[in-house]
Amino acid sequence: MNDFLREYLGMTGTKFGCGAAQCLSCAIIIDNPDGTSYTSPTCIVPAASFNGKSVRTVEGHAKDGELTPLQKAFIAHFAFQCGYCTAGFLNESQVLLERLARTPIARADLEKTIAEALDGHLLPLHRLRQISRGGARRDPGGSNAIPPKQLKMTIDLQIPLFIVAVAIPAAALTAEAVSNTPSDGLANIESFSSISDQEARSAAYFTELGKVLTSPRCLYCHPAGDRPRQGDMARLHQPPVERGADGFGLPALRCPICHQAANFGTVPGNPIWHLAPREMSWEGKTLREICAQIKDPARNGNRSLETLVEHIGEDHLVGWAWAPGPGRQSAPGTQKQAGALVEAWVQTGAACPKP
Repeated sequence: MNDFLREYLGMTGTKFGCGAAQCLSCAIIIDNPDGTSYTSPTCIVPAASFNGKSVRTVEGHAKDGELTPLQKAFIAHFAFQCGYCTAGFLNESQVLLERLARTPIARADLEKTIAEALDGHLLPLHRLRQISRGGARRDPGGSNAIPPKQLKMTIDLQIPLFIVAVAIPAAALTAEAVSNTPSDGLANIESFSSISDQEARSAAYFTELGKVLTSPRCLYCHPAGDRPRQGDMARLHQPPVERGADGFGLPALRCPICHQAANFGTVPGNPIWHLAPREMSWEGKTLREICAQIKDPARNGNRSLETLVEHIGEDHLVGWAWAPGPGRQSAPGTQKQAGALVEAWVQTGAACPKP
């Protein structure tokens, strides 16, 4: 559904965040016939699931260019910050306001009610306080209860099933696979014994290792620019993050905010999740160019050839490439096989493939 809204309808207010319905930056509003409403994630829910339903997105909050009191409260208390997850919070807050309009509560219970309503949305605690204050001041009249004023948005989007069937590729109608996809293997060291020339055999080892180095799991952590890529289709990372000075992201959006110590749902994780330094970027390079780079301490993290063997064969973050979590193709072979290949390559002179 997220792809349908953004790519086919051009309604880009709905964001793609974690891809696992955990951060809820992708949440939109679903209106029931009885006048009640609720939010739903769009990143993992097929578009066909919304067939015949009335859908409201963040684009429908303002009317005739005039922001709603809720939006103005978010701005007044700087609750939006980078703005990426704001759409989800606005939609959740709007549903809450409409519920409170039907069933008023004591003002003393308001902040707790707001916190409970937003509990499923991922954000730093200080932002929850800002959003909570903004929501609490949505009605500045100082009355003892939220007045029963019915609030309406302007966008009702009906999605007939036939449009979904015609416009959306099959891949967009189903969630991603929930198990790792088997990848091609790596040749074992013994299979190169027929190559009598040592330099040629060394280059052959590296060519085989290149299957790992140029796989999405390695390549996307060594991007040519400062934006990482994700998935198996080389799409730019969403949210739109950048490498930062230390590879762990910019100060406002650090990698560990979303990437925890281990995979969580479809969100990859590792205790030191980060991008490789700029000098170690090899996206778009030939295997021969990667080979020359990986031997150069100035462009390989100041590693000797011997420490490269340990890095590729044993490093925990490198090892993630063979256990990337749901919906991602793992690197070819195993980390042990990759380590054996790089060791054999070093021992035979670390020759690079010819042009």
